Amino acid sequence: MDFEELPKNADRYYFSSPAKGKLNDASSQSKGLSPRKVGPRNLFPPHLSIQNKKHPPPRKLGFAPSNHPPTEASTTASSMASVRGKISFPSHTNHSSFSSTFPKFPKETDNKRQSPPDFLLDRETRKVHPPPKYAASKPLSPDKSNKEITTPSTFSSRRKWIGYLLRIFLYIGILAAGIGAYYSLRETRIEGWVAVKDITLPNEIYLVYDFSADIKALRDNYLTSIGPCQEDIQNKKENLKKARTDITALNERLRLLKQQEHVAETEIQIVAKEYQEKADHLWKNEGVLLDQEYDKKLAELEDRFKQRAQQLGINFTISSAEARSPEAWVNAYNLALYNPPPEIDPAKERLWAEEELKKWHNFEKENEAKREELKRLTKEIQSEVGPKIQALREQILRLQSRIKDSELEIAPLEQEYANNERELLEAEETERKIKERFLKDLEKIPNNSIREKIPLSKDGHFEWRRLDQNPKIPPGRYFLWIAIQKEGKVWWSLFSFPVNAFSLTEIVVLPESFIPIDSLLK
Repeated sequence: MDFEELPKNADRYYFSSPAKGKLNDASSQSKGLSPRKVGPRNLFPPHLSIQNKKHPPPRKLGFAPSNHPPTEASTTASSMASVRGKISFPSHTNHSSFSSTFPKFPKETDNKRQSPPDFLLDRETRKVHPPPKYAASKPLSPDKSNKEITTPSTFSSRRKWIGYLLRIFLYIGILAAGIGAYYSLRETRIEGWVAVKDITLPNEIYLVYDFSADIKALRDNYLTSIGPCQEDIQNKKENLKKARTDITALNERLRLLKQQEHVAETEIQIVAKEYQEKADHLWKNEGVLLDQEYDKKLAELEDRFKQRAQQLGINFTISSAEARSPEAWVNAYNLALYNPPPEIDPAKERLWAEEELKKWHNFEKENEAKREELKRLTKEIQSEVGPKIQALREQILRLQSRIKDSELEIAPLEQEYANNERELLEAEETERKIKERFLKDLEKIPNNSIREKIPLSKDGHFEWRRLDQNPKIPPGRYFLWIAIQKEGKVWWSLFSFPVNAFSLTEIVVLPESFIPIDSLLK
């Protein structure tokens, strides 16, 4: 932009700027040319900005250093006044010139570098840094004083105080947000896991007061109530044990006696078997030979009678009843000799029959003697085994007598054992009822000590948050109580844990921490 191209009314609008940062050049518009583009009208250099206090005016503008730094308003006003005082136009352009009424600052004597002319500096300054919106549209009159020009405007002061207030509110907001975040993020909470498998867990666990004193008092009362019953049970168990021992001893005795009886009977059978084997050996060998010889001789005798009668031609018949009787054969032979044929001598034939019968009788005597000898040998064998068998039989009789006495003795012991067993069952039933009653009282104790309920998930995890906002749970030590069902019994886990302010407490409940509640009464 060139100052020579300003319109004639530049004394009134030389700082004005159209919207969107474009300059309306009257001469350009009259000639149909597009206006030249300039920068935004409020883009002051850092040393001309009212809000900026860190950049002093550059020394190349020719201002002398001052011992007292000027204020923002005075610096801006003086800079503007300096610019106005230095701008001048040639006379042939018919532009109004600015009167230079402000004193010029002397150049620095120690600056060896030659500064450019003031006119060029002013033009460059105006070209690069256009004036602000609120700058005066008319040039200041030369008679206004320096004091009036350097006084800050009311609008600048208001903006300054608004900036201070906004900063204060921003700092207060940041501080409040930081404090709020700190107090909102810190938290007192409890996390835990009940590490028990293959057991159905309850829906909630409990924060309780310490009820161990109540359990101790209940246990003392339980021991006082069940003591006599347990003593009676112990006595009955001792009596039952003694009776069982006596019955066992008698049963053992009976077993031994019956075993001895069985051994004796077996030995008798063995001895009898030996005797029978020896006797059978005699009669099955020698006795059979005697029988065979007897039968052979008898058959030969019968054949001789039949052959003799056939040779003589007499009627000789033997009935079935007389088949094994030589005497009958002789009688039948003699009867057949009555009225015999003339060539037969009856007397001679009768004598033959008598001789045959006599021979047979001699054979029978010999055979019978042999049989008697066998009988004698048999009796000798029997005489050897007889005393053994007799002794064994007497032993069996004695054993049977002792067995009978033991059976009579064991009967009252078995009756006593049955009575003791029945009384023991009654005492144990009484003990069970007492224990069941006290177990019911024991299960009710924690219900009166519950402080808070904590939900428990199906996988055993639980969480309790924002305890710092619960006035009932201040930091300290607390007791956690968990009840489960296992093996048909109620199992408890009771242990203490700390709750620290604004921190996480992690709890892992192991299976070893659970015990059956009936053990609490022992």
